[in-house]
Amino acid sequence: MATNSTNLVYLRPPSTQADIIILFIYFLNILVGLPGNLLALRFFLTQPPDIPTLLYRLTSITDISILLFTLPTCVSLLYGRKSMIFANQGLCNFLGMFQTVLPAFSVAIVTVLCITRTVQLFLLVRKPNKLAIFAVLVLYLAYLIISEAVPVMSGTFQFIYTKQEIYCWDIPGSQGNGARTAAYIEIAMDWISFSIPVIPIITCCIISSTKILLSKKICASDTMLKDLKSRATITILVFTAAYIVFNIPIFVIQLLRVLLFVHDESYPGRYFSNYFMYQYGWNIAKMLLPAMNAAVNPIIYFCRMLRFRVWILRFHARAVVLENTKTDNRITESPL
Repeated sequence: MATNSTNLVYLRPPSTQADIIILFIYFLNILVGLPGNLLALRFFLTQPPDIPTLLYRLTSITDISILLFTLPTCVSLLYGRKSMIFANQGLCNFLGMFQTVLPAFSVAIVTVLCITRTVQLFLLVRKPNKLAIFAVLVLYLAYLIISEAVPVMSGTFQFIYTKQEIYCWDIPGSQGNGARTAAYIEIAMDWISFSIPVIPIITCCIISSTKILLSKKICASDTMLKDLKSRATITILVFTAAYIVFNIPIFVIQLLRVLLFVHDESYPGRYFSNYFMYQYGWNIAKMLLPAMNAAVNPIIYFCRMLRFRVWILRFHARAVVLENTKTDNRITESPL
């Protein structure tokens, strides 16, 4: 995002100490999130392919992708916010588009997961149509990709690297009323892709929570199956709550960006002239927090899913046994 203001407080250089802290959090996300999501994906691939399991597989793949897409920013931060890989315009366009698409698609997956679980609880539908659900997700992913690619190809938007965002962000590519209107529509659509899922997610959370509380009050002697269903629903609610918490900042910051256009103000305008908002707001909201969310999800799986926890412990035990066997073999084969 370009700015036409100079010599203002928010334009002073970013803090080196703050960049080091942000870089440390990025590395921590990658260190925890990548192995965690790879293990989670491997676990979900061993489970029966019901709808929640398939959606968790998609979530793990998306989370791995989100974490991998933060690596260029880590390199840039490591070298003092230099453009590095972002200097290549083709890569800049690719990275910029998918950095917008992936978090929006992950929100869509959570929305579908939450809705399908609520439908099963409230309408007592045992098996929602699997093909229809994944057709909707594929179409939505195609829409997200096309909605990002077409404005770039038409010149309405272009992705450029800026030191404030430490990534390639979309800015209006041309001037004039027509270009401004197209840019306004594009920015509004970015906000809508994050805001629309909020309504069904919150509604489903309320319905599912109420259903669980009522079922516990009415049936004091629940069967083990009912307990497992409640536990699975609570897991989805916790999982969904994490998405809401980590995505609220991007929802707010996208809304502020829309309001700048409504008030006919150039960036940074009234909302982004604060030093923190200008130097760190976009990067934290659009990259760091989704990466944190991706790193937290495997921890939620481990804490809430008994089968995943048992599988991890058995996986670790097998690895220890294999390592001990290799060590014993080396000792046995050693001539000393």
